[in-house]
Amino acid sequence: MAPLVTHVVVGERVFAQLQRFDSAAYGPFLLGCILVDVHGFSDIDRRTTHFVGRLHEDGEDAFRKSCKNFLERLDTLLVRPWRELKQHEQAFVAGYLCHLAVDEVSKQSGYEMMQKLGISSLADLPVPGGVLLGAFAALTGKLHGDFSAIASALENAVIPHALAHVSLDDFQAMWEISKEWMMNGCPYALRVEMLRRMGKTEAQIEAARREREAHWDAAVAFAQESGEVERTVDNGVRRSLEVLPRLWACSV
Repeated sequence: MAPLVTHVVVGERVFAQLQRFDSAAYGPFLLGCILVDVHGFSDIDRRTTHFVGRLHEDGEDAFRKSCKNFLERLDTLLVRPWRELKQHEQAFVAGYLCHLAVDEVSKQSGYEMMQKLGISSLADLPVPGGVLLGAFAALTGKLHGDFSAIASALENAVIPHALAHVSLDDFQAMWEISKEWMMNGCPYALRVEMLRRMGKTEAQIEAARREREAHWDAAVAFAQESGEVERTVDNGVRRSLEVLPRLWACSV
């Protein structure tokens, strides 16, 4: 799974190429890119939000069928038919699909990286997975084109009620917990506060801090040397632009 900041960086690049929505839809689109990971902030099952399980559960389907499954179920997921949705609602759904597309290529990339390293589990990575994910997020955050425009769009955005498989209350709860962190470029200090709001104990937070401190430099070096940050963003944009037109076809 890609860090949330990766979804925002990809969303920024994809939205600029869509030419389908006006600027007022930018915030809802970015919210769609972010809020798919609501399962991490609630008791919702990941299969409900991502339409596929994990690599060890689904094999190659985990990075090939998430978008396909979402699109095949779209009629039952939307609160109204696609053509009846307002622009900001369509933008939110498009952002949601964009997130799934990025996760597909991220899983593919992670699988290829493990093969290259000759390992079969993320537990065998040379640095702890959580620290590595943080390093990828920090490096990806440097790829924003205009973060001030992103922050402005998100500040004024309202989560549309366009999808029925996750309640609006659950989406809003995730956004309330993560908004300050996302709006300020995902700094570590605000991440700690976000973890507290998620219910993590001080012991858990302290253990994560110590792990990060011990392995951070090695994680950053590994992320830089792998080239996966730029590759995941580029492939995420490509995959998103490949699948999004299937939504537009729903209005025909």
